[in-house]
Amino acid sequence: MAWPRWLLIAWLWAVPGSWAATPGTLELSPEEATALAAQWLSEGRTEEAGRLIDRLAATFPENPQIVFLQGLHALHTGRYRAAVERFRFLLTREPRLTRVRLELARALYLAGDFEAARYHFEAALGEDLPPAARENVLRFLRAIEAQTTWIRFTATLIRDTNPANATRAERITLFGLEFVVNPDSRPRDAWGVGLNADARYAFGSENRSFVRGAVIAREYAGRFADFHYVQATLGRNALVGDSVLSAEAGPAYAWYQGRGLYAGGIVQVSHSHPLGRRVLAQESLTWRWLDYERFEDLSGHQPWAGLHLRYALDGTSALGASLQLGRHSAREEAFSYRAVEAVLRYSKELPARLNFEARLTANRFHYLGEQPLFGVRRKDRLWRLDFEFLIRDWAVAGFAPYVAVSFERNDSTLPIHAYQRNFVAVGVSRAF
Repeated sequence: MAWPRWLLIAWLWAVPGSWAATPGTLELSPEEATALAAQWLSEGRTEEAGRLIDRLAATFPENPQIVFLQGLHALHTGRYRAAVERFRFLLTREPRLTRVRLELARALYLAGDFEAARYHFEAALGEDLPPAARENVLRFLRAIEAQTTWIRFTATLIRDTNPANATRAERITLFGLEFVVNPDSRPRDAWGVGLNADARYAFGSENRSFVRGAVIAREYAGRFADFHYVQATLGRNALVGDSVLSAEAGPAYAWYQGRGLYAGGIVQVSHSHPLGRRVLAQESLTWRWLDYERFEDLSGHQPWAGLHLRYALDGTSALGASLQLGRHSAREEAFSYRAVEAVLRYSKELPARLNFEARLTANRFHYLGEQPLFGVRRKDRLWRLDFEFLIRDWAVAGFAPYVAVSFERNDSTLPIHAYQRNFVAVGVSRAF
């Protein structure tokens, strides 16, 4: 894949430090030899620099400056995976090494690991970068957003207390009469497996066109709460100033308990851009059309508008916020609703390359018509708290151990729709 020429030549970082070596000197101190190797790299004398760096590394194998020079030499000679290994070694010890993180991000980009490169470029925005360096970071992020092929993947084993979102109510009232909820309709624990995958293939002129696919799968013993979803879209990106405009459309299908749930389609446009020195923003408009096979009254269309923000606190942590407003217009008014969703997130890169993220999600659903049998309008309030851990230091072949813990509660004016759900997922995910 050919990358835009400006991305490969615009990275002009000055090598820090002064050079103490003097021409004609026969013996150099380790500091002078290290400075000389750095100078040779900056002058493009990679062969001489490589020999000197190898001799230094043999004597001082874990010296941070020499490890950094090993990474730079590998980068200069096109050995991007070797460069990634050396830079990651340094970041494991000290996550706040901004120059190292930037070089790691560049090496990952050149190696084609774009999602990992995105992570480190975004993290670098939390540091006080010079204006030219910040603009280079944003250029790489725009290219990743608009012109790259990537894949995200997570596979887990799940322990779920209520995978079917069964009511926590023991009694409900219908037509003024009280009924006891059948024990088979009450929450029950289950083991399951989960799969989330999202991928994009870029092609065409300057890689601006793309095909994107998403798969979600949940399988439980007895298939009583199995859920599967697939989506495929064809899209096009455009770079406009410091923004990326994107449009895509395609079909979507869902199955529940092994049977078709709905068929439909999705159209989405988005606008991604920096907002200030440390904020990345995205606005989106989405339209979904859903045709339920067995529940025709639920069929309808959904317009959604969303705003997503990421604020880099520093080079190892960030805050995020999302707000989405939507409406489902169903064939039957009782199943139409207005919805709002707000998400707050905090992410932190801890020592030993352990990534942590906490998310708080709040949803509100207001249904527009009275519910059959109950004679009242349904209003739901859902709260969800998620904690995720990714142990990147234990990664094998690009995948790292992943742990997620979730707590969910839905309150409703209709007790039959009120539920609680907790689950733990353990598996593997892509590592940065």
